[in-house]
Amino acid sequence: MRRHVLMTTATALAIAAFPFALAQAQTKQSDQARVSDKIDVALSSQQDLYDGWTAQQLFNTEVRGSANEDIGEIENLVIDADGNVTKVIIEAGGFLDIGDTHFAVDWDQVEIGPEMAWVEVPVDEDNVPEFSLFEGDEEVTTGPRAWRASELLNDYVSLQDSPRYGIVDDIVIDRQGKVQAVAVYPDVTYGVGRPYAYPYYGYADDPAFDPGAESYDLPYTLSEVQELGPFDCSQFPAPLTDAGDREIELEQPDEQQG
Repeated sequence: MRRHVLMTTATALAIAAFPFALAQAQTKQSDQARVSDKIDVALSSQQDLYDGWTAQQLFNTEVRGSANEDIGEIENLVIDADGNVTKVIIEAGGFLDIGDTHFAVDWDQVEIGPEMAWVEVPVDEDNVPEFSLFEGDEEVTTGPRAWRASELLNDYVSLQDSPRYGIVDDIVIDRQGKVQAVAVYPDVTYGVGRPYAYPYYGYADDPAFDPGAESYDLPYTLSEVQELGPFDCSQFPAPLTDAGDREIELEQPDEQQG
């Protein structure tokens, strides 16, 4: 009788464990499909990445106000849980004689000219107080938070089978302000001197994603990432970090017409 009871118990445990094992297998297959899809995306649309900007390219770029006056430079980008740039943080040095300060401009109010010939925000002497770094009296909510681009840059990168793969060098953003990819420089032990672009994943694909962590874990193996070609950062226009350079760019069309 006891043996019969033990066999019945073992059978019951096996039956109870079956749904869990099936779920694990389905999750693994889903993860593998997700990784495969991301690799396909990276291989098929990498050229499209060059039609936007990078975080490093935008950083330190000179910014003008609505009256065409120099007001400062881009210091950071605020990115929401869905990977959208929501705000541009601008460092103003002596703007309107109010001294060094910072303010935030909504992404949809930032205008970036062709080849970054100019970057303009609707800030002037009268409306500066409207561009506070802080939101109003909105309630604090739990869950995924907005993060700054600088939090992800220079993070160490790990692959599924290579925990010391490289470092995050840049973040690629399309013209709508959506984060598309992360540019990663492999460690010197891999003998590669150029960065690779990997499709960005965040809270949507990995609830454990923490932009404040020191490591950015990519859902690929080394053999998978080796299928990608190097990412050519030189295809992006150089940022304008000097007001004189921008003035030349702005006046050039008139000179050609004359």
